[in-house]
Amino acid sequence: MMKNSHLLVGAIRHKRSRFINYDFTHGAWYLAVDLDELDKLQSQLWFLSVNHKNVLEFRTTDHLDGSNNPLNCSIRNKLKNLGFNPSDWQIILVTYPRVLGFIFNPVSFYLCYDVNKTLRHVIAEVNNTHGEREIYDFINTSSESQAVFKASATKRMYVSPFIRPEARYDLKVSNTDDLIQISISEWEQDQMTLFANMRLTKTKLNYRTLTKRLLHDPFITFKTLILIGWHVWRIKQRGVTWTKHHPRDSEN
Repeated sequence: MMKNSHLLVGAIRHKRSRFINYDFTHGAWYLAVDLDELDKLQSQLWFLSVNHKNVLEFRTTDHLDGSNNPLNCSIRNKLKNLGFNPSDWQIILVTYPRVLGFIFNPVSFYLCYDVNKTLRHVIAEVNNTHGEREIYDFINTSSESQAVFKASATKRMYVSPFIRPEARYDLKVSNTDDLIQISISEWEQDQMTLFANMRLTKTKLNYRTLTKRLLHDPFITFKTLILIGWHVWRIKQRGVTWTKHHPRDSEN
């Protein structure tokens, strides 16, 4: 039985506050997977497979460097390189699965808990609509338990055509028995440009709950990409300056 993995159901809010006031909220659902429980997913949920075709798929190649290396080993190696001793840590990945073979994950979060269940480190895996990916480390320097995890990272990749790549991310994570809240505030020149918040209720991850979610919102990954395009078009129609994307190869 999966003890630490959950289905997360709730809402995502985006609020832009520089150049334009633009605020929207939409429903979403995610998997919160204990990376040490990955093998149990497909044994308990016949329509969800790991690294095989199915209605829902969890593929290791959709994450990190795109290799087939086990994610739990890759994350622990990364944590070791940062000076941690993560052998007994719990690593929860909050992410979308593939749905009918299609995947687009604007951001996935690896929540890294030490043996005392303290959230010590968060890794954010950001993908843009141009097929690029960047990994951000958010380090909690305190070893003491805190109600809200807070950390910052410097932005290194083009994501939105309305926000320059040179910016700062401030991350906050609150994780209780029933609820996960993750928020990112994006800052340009000490002015907040974007506030994004995920408020997600933990639900048992089983055949019944996942079937219900699929019937209610079956194309979550495709819907996410469509909504991005829709909101970009609406903001552009309001005259906000558009920053053109330059492929990374041409920038080096």
